[in-house]
Amino acid sequence: KEGGKERQLVGRGKDDLRTYFFWMNRSPLGFGWMTKLLRDIEYYNERKLFEARMFLTRARDKFKPNNFFFLYASALYFTTYSLDVVTSIPSLPQWGRPKWGPIFDQISRSHETAKIGVFICGPSLLTHEVNINVKKQKKNYPRLSYTVHKETFGY
Repeated sequence: KEGGKERQLVGRGKDDLRTYFFWMNRSPLGFGWMTKLLRDIEYYNERKLFEARMFLTRARDKFKPNNFFFLYASALYFTTYSLDVVTSIPSLPQWGRPKWGPIFDQISRSHETAKIGVFICGPSLLTHEVNINVKKQKKNYPRLSYTVHKETFGY
């Protein structure tokens, strides 16, 4: 109990659902609109069934003075408080696009016989990159079941 409220999780048991949430934005401010929801999820995430990874895709701009100082301050804040300065969740945004091959390899090794749902909302290039990596995982881990759900849009 905390502050008179009980913290509960749905789905306790051996078949727990795990969520890996990958969020890409061009600017740190793009993360702002959903931070309350992410903080609430993290609050109830006692069993670490939710993992958020955020990416700032304007990597070519990281050495501009404003971005450099923002990155430095963010890293310092994260080192001190184990929280991101923008979202207040325990995940520091990474610069650049996700490297889907290693990401899917890690997920596949962690869940060798699971059913894995991949939900994509983004441009068609993102959907294409993810689909290529899902096909590789299906070939390399035949006991896994990957299902892709997508909603595409253009920039």
